[in-house]
Amino acid sequence: MGRPFMQYLDCPRVYSCANCRAHAADHDDIISKAFQGRHGRAYLFNKVLNVTLGPKEERLLITGLHTVADIYCTCCNAVLGWKYEQAFDESQKYKEGKFIVEKAKVMKVGTTAQCRFADVGWQLPSTDSCSITLPLRLSVRWFDEHPTKDGLQAQIKT
Repeated sequence: MGRPFMQYLDCPRVYSCANCRAHAADHDDIISKAFQGRHGRAYLFNKVLNVTLGPKEERLLITGLHTVADIYCTCCNAVLGWKYEQAFDESQKYKEGKFIVEKAKVMKVGTTAQCRFADVGWQLPSTDSCSITLPLRLSVRWFDEHPTKDGLQAQIKT
């Protein structure tokens, strides 16, 4: 089959697949955070990337009957949520063409690293984990998942 074509967002806050970290959506494309998915809270997005659509099916959701298609991560095939294809209730028509992304299936990257390192004068690319080289030739790696009391955790590599 070959290697999948992947798109990357160049913005400060990105949601990526929790399984493989492929970029999935820009934080600025969130329409609402007040949705419920199969695995808990979910976000309604205007657009997503690096996803493939599954087959359309009618599903009875909390807000009524909808035609939806599951969305899968292009890289690892994990189910991230679904796309609203058609809403049968007139009050739900605004969802058509929009995407539900489950919070449990994605992770937000970029925000904390940018802010914390900007406070000490360092500039970093918007990723959840990145390496920089300091003048003393020490390599520091920052981890968003395990911050220390000051928000930074370092590993010294020789």
